[in-house]
Amino acid sequence: MNEYREYLNSQFASMLLAIATLVNIETPSGQQQQCLLAAEFIANLIKENTGITAEIIDATTTSPKLVAQVGNGKGGVILIGHFDTVHPLATLQQHPFRQVDNKIFGPGVYDMKTGIIQAIFALKAVLVQKPILHKKVTLLFNCDEEIGSPKSRDFIEIMAQKHDYALIMEISTEEQGHLKVARKGSAAYSINIYGKSSHAGNHPELGIDAIVEAAKLILKLHEFNDRNKGISINCGVVKGGSSKGTIAEFAQIEAELRTITVSDLKELDKKIRELQPFNEKISLKVEGGIGRLPFEQSPQSKELFDLANAIRKQAGLAELPGELVGGGSDGNNTSQYIPTLDGLGPVGGGAHTVGEWVNVDYLVERTALVAALIAKLTSAAE
Repeated sequence: MNEYREYLNSQFASMLLAIATLVNIETPSGQQQQCLLAAEFIANLIKENTGITAEIIDATTTSPKLVAQVGNGKGGVILIGHFDTVHPLATLQQHPFRQVDNKIFGPGVYDMKTGIIQAIFALKAVLVQKPILHKKVTLLFNCDEEIGSPKSRDFIEIMAQKHDYALIMEISTEEQGHLKVARKGSAAYSINIYGKSSHAGNHPELGIDAIVEAAKLILKLHEFNDRNKGISINCGVVKGGSSKGTIAEFAQIEAELRTITVSDLKELDKKIRELQPFNEKISLKVEGGIGRLPFEQSPQSKELFDLANAIRKQAGLAELPGELVGGGSDGNNTSQYIPTLDGLGPVGGGAHTVGEWVNVDYLVERTALVAALIAKLTSAAE
């Protein structure tokens, strides 16, 4: 790892410039032209720094993605990241890219444009010392992760199955810089409740109140929460009724479920889909379902995590703890098929806020770790 640190120190200014340029291309999820501009910049950056020609896929859709490959043989390692952000267009006007001491700021700088630049320069560092790779290395970057990767998930899963390992360039756990070894899975639902309206003053007995039914169902759903098992369900949006003088004919609950294990997610998904009304005169329609399965740390993924810390120890660095986090990533998808290590991106904070930032003091160190992992996982003996 130290040899890569030494080289990447010479690339530090170039990395900062690349990060600034990418952050200055605003890429809200679903903005096809902006995402395509970013994809073209990333493709050019890859070509300039590695000599590899990247392919932009689905360029005419709202979710262009980019793939670059180098190396021989089957298997190898895939590095995954996303360049869409949660920030709307024109956020840069109020919150421009800037550096203050050892921190850089800007929309998407932490989540997760810096991670993409890390992946490119990590591969560059490897190729400088090891121009012929015995196994394949693939960079895969998409532009719809922040909305659940609806148009990228299938492609990511297909690509994952062609590799031996996945390195996810997502952000670390805030300022601690810890790696992510497991993630909760999630499911989302719209529960539509159909009753019957009537005049609340003159004929309340003729109405079938959808809001009362919604209240009972919310309490029922709340019973599924189990903190000891890491199960959480949140009824975050509730709608219903047309006026205070009318028995509500319709109500809707928008709920999100998160679990640590695949078995819990599937079991509770079935229960929610099979919900029955308390009032037999009410009818229910449950829409939605599982979005991402949980990333459960397999023994093979644990070995990948241990390898990362063995590399750090050899370089004289402290061990990085691994954490379970509640949010999902494309690592949830790759982990269903191959050993996965997540959170290899930058150290920083403020994800999903306009104040997000990256501590550049750790930029070279974390990029060097990724480079060392690539080199190890593509070695002839591996």
